Amino acid sequence: MPNPSPFYQGQILLPALTDEENGKDYANHWAKTAIDYCLTKAYFKNIALEKTFDPEKPITRAEFVTVLARYANIPEGPARSGFNDVDDDQYYACFISWARQNQIIYGRGNNMFAPNANITRAEMATIIHRMSVVLNLKYDTDKLIVPYRDQSSIPDWAQDSVRAMTQLGIVQGDDLHRFNPKGSFKRCELAQIIYNFSHTQKP
Repeated sequence: MPNPSPFYQGQILLPALTDEENGKDYANHWAKTAIDYCLTKAYFKNIALEKTFDPEKPITRAEFVTVLARYANIPEGPARSGFNDVDDDQYYACFISWARQNQIIYGRGNNMFAPNANITRAEMATIIHRMSVVLNLKYDTDKLIVPYRDQSSIPDWAQDSVRAMTQLGIVQGDDLHRFNPKGSFKRCELAQIIYNFSHTQKP
């Protein structure tokens, strides 16, 4: 059975749905286990609801950083992000501030972060790689790297990050072994990556 997503690992084994699960828009989704895990941890608070997660919706740059920061247990509170286009009263301002201070993000030039723009897969891999270094995350997996079929289309600034996160089994290509660096990144895929992060950590 082919993987339904570049970030799904393992076979799809879906149990019978309960009455409660029948009301969820992701009840039959391949990432259900990961989504349930992330919702239980409140990583997607302010972004998605428990029964209307909208798993196939592309995730924005602000939402992406928010979920990663919550995974890293960064507290919420007033903060100045330092970017011209990030309002300090937005729920994600403190998370963007943390990520910028730790050089996990750098913006898109002219002191702009573009919080409402959809994050690309190349940006995703780069930010996740930087965060893993900052948090000193360790993993049990170490996979043999086979270049993606579209490896040459991955920007130079993202090549090392894509390679590192692929080798650790955090990200992978689609069924045709393409990374699609300019493609958008979905909520369900972020949930799966967070789940992968949480379940491949060394003690």
